Amino acid sequence: MPNKIYQASKTERHDHIVYSRQVEGAAPEFICSYDKNHTHPIDIDENGFPYVIESEGIDHTHDLYPYETREPKRETVSDDDKVSEGYDLYKRARQLTSSCRESGEMGWDYYQSEQWKEADRANRNSLGIPTLTVNETSSIIDLAVGHFLKNEKMPHFKPIEGSDSRVADIYNVVVRNIFTQSNAKFEDKETFKELTITGIGNREVILDTSRRIDGDARFKHLPTDYVYFGPHKRVDQSDLEYLVKKEHRSLQDLMAQYPEKKKELQKVSSTIGLDDYEQEKVYDSTREYRYDRSKNSGEAYDLFEVDKYEKTIAVFELWKKEFKSVPYLVDTDIGENSDLTGVSSKDIKRLEQIEGIRIVHKKRHDMIIRQFAGTVLLDEKDDGLPDGINDFNVFASYFRMHNGKYNGLMKDLMDLQDQINYTHSSAVEALKFASGRAEVYDSESFSNIQQKNAYKQGRNRHGSLLEVADINKRPVPKENPGFPSDLIGMENTNSEKLHRVANIPPELAGNSIDRTSGKAMLISRSQALVGMADVFENWSESTKRLTLYIIGMLKEYYSPERIARIVLSEPMEGDGELKQSLRELDLKAIARLWEDSDLMDYDLEVTEAQYTDTYREMAFLLLSEMAQQGVQIPADEIIKASPLPNKESIVAKMQQQQQAAMQAGGQPNAR
Repeated sequence: MPNKIYQASKTERHDHIVYSRQVEGAAPEFICSYDKNHTHPIDIDENGFPYVIESEGIDHTHDLYPYETREPKRETVSDDDKVSEGYDLYKRARQLTSSCRESGEMGWDYYQSEQWKEADRANRNSLGIPTLTVNETSSIIDLAVGHFLKNEKMPHFKPIEGSDSRVADIYNVVVRNIFTQSNAKFEDKETFKELTITGIGNREVILDTSRRIDGDARFKHLPTDYVYFGPHKRVDQSDLEYLVKKEHRSLQDLMAQYPEKKKELQKVSSTIGLDDYEQEKVYDSTREYRYDRSKNSGEAYDLFEVDKYEKTIAVFELWKKEFKSVPYLVDTDIGENSDLTGVSSKDIKRLEQIEGIRIVHKKRHDMIIRQFAGTVLLDEKDDGLPDGINDFNVFASYFRMHNGKYNGLMKDLMDLQDQINYTHSSAVEALKFASGRAEVYDSESFSNIQQKNAYKQGRNRHGSLLEVADINKRPVPKENPGFPSDLIGMENTNSEKLHRVANIPPELAGNSIDRTSGKAMLISRSQALVGMADVFENWSESTKRLTLYIIGMLKEYYSPERIARIVLSEPMEGDGELKQSLRELDLKAIARLWEDSDLMDYDLEVTEAQYTDTYREMAFLLLSEMAQQGVQIPADEIIKASPLPNKESIVAKMQQQQQAAMQAGGQPNAR
């Protein structure tokens, strides 16, 4: 916007603002604001620069020069206050979801077959009753994750309203490259598994500088205990105002990264006594310590976490939106909007007086990033991304969320899994009494109570153990009541309920439908997705936001030439149609298209496309069935859609044979 505004020099104790209105195909129009009840006519010199011309009744002119914007002033905040704020926000975020995190940890225990409560296990073991685990929950989770991996979709840019499809194709090739380089299948598997178990799965976008100085855009799975979200109610987190990431690092590592903070970090180490801890002493090493320091208002307390056994300290990274009101100039005559950031309020009022100009204010934010450990502010910066893209770099997907509280599939299954374990263990115990054999003893059979208990716990025979008053006067034998089959019925019922609650039908396992039919595969897939459609939609929305963020990061950190090299180096296999529009472009042309495109202004829609092996197999089978039913489909197109590893050479030989047949006067086969 500054190149469209000019400042007039101060003359006769006043000045003016000049606005440039450019209509396509016409010379620019320059309009001078009213000050001191007058304005000035503006003309253009031979270089196209505006100047004030003399006019009748006005005895002065002004010099014009490009408008210089001023950075808005920010409130000065001390480092101590910034660190204190960071800890306060972290504590609040941790408290908000503490119950969700506890439930998630229990979910991981169940997935790993740690399902019996310690008190129940100890009580049953003291009575000689088994505590067996028949873990059906883990197979359900693995089934859901496996289905996700086989049917995962890739983000796909699509041009709308007649925009240039080549730009969309460039974005698609670049995004696929980032997903491939990030090992997306593995990272998404870990994230989706945590999503189903705990209720939330997080992916973090980073600029990895380990290989290149200018960095590589990547995304990775971020475990739940590494990030804490502030209050929010929307699943897409559009109302989220801050998050805090946390990881434990050694002070030596921090000093190497932040050498200018070495003395402050050494002071922290001395204060908490990291070097005084005896490593031979074993105990739960995750502890919280309070460190007090004097402030003007008296004594204040900062909470930070240290691990004295590992000699590490928690390093926090706060991402916080700082909101601002941004003025925009709306030129209704030509339909253009311009950002007026850095233009003074006085000059904005002058612009508003110009006919056809309207001023509106929009809510925007800066993304502030602060890193701190102990009492030390390690770093503070802006994320550097433009408005509309400067979002959090952690993208959460929820299994189920309401008012900021979430839970996963595992929470729905725990009670029924407990019942399965209980009934199965009880059934095994009942076998002891179903064999028809019994042992009897009286008060003289054992010398003491300890001996009796040891015998009861150590016996491995089936049948009952009965105590009688006189071993020579045994009870009259009665018919064995047999095995209580109702326990097996209860276990089967609970197992069926477990799968119904999970909302994952047997079709998902792929055993009940003929998989040789492409149509059957399509039906099976659509049926299997119904129960978890909401979960997949949440994942899809999160992936779209992640993709837009990656494009914004590439715009900021990748050169146009590097983007062009990525596009030209991508293989054509499986992607020929996508890159058809780019085949004839050279490096400079692709770089120019990338550089000239603006993600926020360009007419592109982020959709989804499938490139998985399952999808390709299904498409191949459908094409084959259509050909068998008489649809005229070229044979080489069917081969291209096949999963054959040498299909390119097969297609090439088929095309050679067709050309030879046509030269000989014959007709090539259409099928």
